[in-house]
Amino acid sequence: MTAPRPTVLVTVLVVAIALAVVAVDRLLPPPEPAADGHVDAATDRVGGTWTCPVGDARAGSATSLLAVGSGDEPGRIELGTFGDGDLDLGEAGRVRAGAAAGATLEGGAGDAAFAHVYDGPVALHREWRLDGEEDVPPGIAAGPCVAESSDRWLVPGMSTAGGYEARLRLANPYETDATVAIRLVTPEGPVEPTVLQNLTVQGRSTTEIEVNEHLPERDDVAAEVHVLSGRMAVEGYQLVRQAIGDVDGVSLLSPAATPSTTWTVPWVAETGERQSWLWLLNPGDRPAPVELTMHTTDGGVVPEGLAEVTVEPGQLRRIDLRGTFPEDVESGAITARSEGVPVVVSGVLRQEADDAADTGVAVQLGARADTSWVLSGTGNEDRFEQVRLVNPGSEPASVDVALWDGESTRTPEELSGIEVPAGALVTANLGAHLEDAGQWAAIVTATEGRVIAGRVGLGGDEGLDLVAGVGSPGVVWERSGAAVAGRGEPGLTQRTGTGLLPGRD
Repeated sequence: MTAPRPTVLVTVLVVAIALAVVAVDRLLPPPEPAADGHVDAATDRVGGTWTCPVGDARAGSATSLLAVGSGDEPGRIELGTFGDGDLDLGEAGRVRAGAAAGATLEGGAGDAAFAHVYDGPVALHREWRLDGEEDVPPGIAAGPCVAESSDRWLVPGMSTAGGYEARLRLANPYETDATVAIRLVTPEGPVEPTVLQNLTVQGRSTTEIEVNEHLPERDDVAAEVHVLSGRMAVEGYQLVRQAIGDVDGVSLLSPAATPSTTWTVPWVAETGERQSWLWLLNPGDRPAPVELTMHTTDGGVVPEGLAEVTVEPGQLRRIDLRGTFPEDVESGAITARSEGVPVVVSGVLRQEADDAADTGVAVQLGARADTSWVLSGTGNEDRFEQVRLVNPGSEPASVDVALWDGESTRTPEELSGIEVPAGALVTANLGAHLEDAGQWAAIVTATEGRVIAGRVGLGGDEGLDLVAGVGSPGVVWERSGAAVAGRGEPGLTQRTGTGLLPGRD
């Protein structure tokens, strides 16, 4: 099913940019592809393409984009939107290091967004706000857009039961069509619906898959999207309706390009209103023994009764965290380490309340420790915003958090030199520093050690609008070279010689 197109035709509106000073000079041309269609990644220019499959301008929604200059050099960026075979490429501009450029998708702006980045590193984030129209619950799906290229995308957890609805968004900003095969994974094993095999995603278009149509009333579902030919990005979003499931909420479902032996989820909790669980996906062919560590302000501990769990090959497993928290601890982070068998892990936080406006759900893809992170948000007025710093290592870490508030970039004294002991979790509240910020960005730098940086946002005039997830790690936006060339399977129609960037064929 193709995502619906808006009816009012206007273009992307690039709004006020403080300190980012967008200069309208033309972009450097992309690297010339080699004869075999591949690009030499050994280049001094840092850049590539970010794609935002989730987030559009349908009725009853609004999408804000924020491009953050995340390195030492200014980046050159070109924002665009696409859908139904059309591509709208905006003007080029520069984003200064440590600053940000904002944009808003208006009606008719396309089904998805993308950005070309040149010269210096830039991280692209989005917030998609739904106001409850068109049979969707109110809430915000927020987080980094997709910067990696992969021939396999893994979404480790979603639900289709009890008021939950899961959707996958396949976005192809390139001129060439892409072909995919989708496998859905449950605790009982994989399912491969015939209609989702050899599925074509046309160039410069999106396709939306309603998972409930293929696996209804399942508490636990994961997705493996195999790109058989062409190139494309994958994300999903989870909906839950209060009338059926006692909770109103929306959450981004971020994908993993590759499994890993270590994942950290920055926010899990157990209170009267909040509950958490993990989804562990084992896409391999060997059992995965997984050790869990819970991070608190006092350090790392083994969750009670969960010293080790095993995920069988090709299976998805849910780990309920109720009753596993240390005494008097209501909130923490959790790390899953798999002994030699790569897995994918996400964590869920669900908040219940008597008033539907105070309920929500957040699905957080795990992450690996890094030295640099970018987080962002919008509409900070009257909201609680927090950066969660997790140190899963055996050595202490020291962290600086620089804030861009729409006008200036600074590192408040209380956010400078934050000490994160080995195995511990430290939280930094941002609200007092962002009172008047419509859009904001936090650039997290570990001057010693490595950490995971996550965002928690909730509260406001219109309800809880719960948001939680990790930021963009430096390993993503510090890379060099253009996007990885598309791949093809024998017997499938494919085109060669096309450009590696949308609009640059």
